[in-house]
Amino acid sequence: MRRYEQQIPPAKIILPGLDEQLNYFVKNYSLEGTKGLLMGPGLHHASITLRELGADTETIINDDALLIEERLNIKSSVKFMDYYTTDFLENSFDFIYAQASVSTVHHTKILKELFRILKQGGMLCVGEIVKRDFPTPRSVKDIWNLSNITPFLLAELPPLYASIGYEIFQTIDLTDTMEDLYKMQATVLKSEKERLSDDDRYLMRRNIKSLQHEANMYLRGGAQKHTLYHLFLLKKPL
Repeated sequence: MRRYEQQIPPAKIILPGLDEQLNYFVKNYSLEGTKGLLMGPGLHHASITLRELGADTETIINDDALLIEERLNIKSSVKFMDYYTTDFLENSFDFIYAQASVSTVHHTKILKELFRILKQGGMLCVGEIVKRDFPTPRSVKDIWNLSNITPFLLAELPPLYASIGYEIFQTIDLTDTMEDLYKMQATVLKSEKERLSDDDRYLMRRNIKSLQHEANMYLRGGAQKHTLYHLFLLKKPL
């Protein structure tokens, strides 16, 4: 068995940060009676957990191809919106939860929009894909481009948050979850390819090939040496 195909403990959230981001958030934020927004696909387990702990939540995604699937998986409101220009009024949410969904070319615009719709005293739980060094090797940049990722250096984030108006409440390094994520992703993709019909496999070949390449580059191609994942709890001041 190849090293990157070894069995690892299962996670319910197959995103950078895995279940650890959610676990950290619920231990450090009181959810009873709050109104929250989840941003991005793949947060079915997070939605269920947050509602079980007393929060009223809704979810937005910016990929209309995933909208029907997300609505089936999340038994609460799911809407299609661009993250940097939502339909929500100012001061709408007590908390916003984003797991690896802000590290795009629209990064700063998204953070400004989330600040606008957070209530005063509200909390943004955001997981950031971060580049470890500069310059970054071209092969790693190519992987980020395939995934529409535009990461910042870690040192660039605190002053950026402050310029928007956020206060850093807590931060934690979850980079260790990335290797397990891609091991899980490689296993899931292999089983999905076996399950799909020939027609479905043909239609999805580009996405599957891209995800496989991303996983292989991280696990064997050295991308892990240049990629970090950090969780920030950011507060909008009263």
